[in-house]
Amino acid sequence: MSNFSKEDLNSLQKLSKIRISPEKEGVVLENIKKILDYMDMLDEVDTSSTPPLTHVVSGMKARLAEDTIEDKLPTEEFLAGAPDKVGTFLKVPAVIEDKGEI
Repeated sequence: MSNFSKEDLNSLQKLSKIRISPEKEGVVLENIKKILDYMDMLDEVDTSSTPPLTHVVSGMKARLAEDTIEDKLPTEEFLAGAPDKVGTFLKVPAVIEDKGEI
């Protein structure tokens, strides 16, 4: 079993700026230990004769569109229909909420 400790979990919480409720700490700690144990199992697999995988499907190349220069919409015209703006920027609602604990 991995030697990931409660102190390591506390340090991880501080570094990642998350809070785990005391009731869930035990479950999270056990899950992290299982993940680390699995990673240790993968380290035991001999991959020395396996070539590196650069793409899941061999011979496939990314399809890239050609860059084209087009006339852009004037800023004033673009912002004319905006429901809320600050200067020349669109104002949007916040998308990240701090719910506290996970």
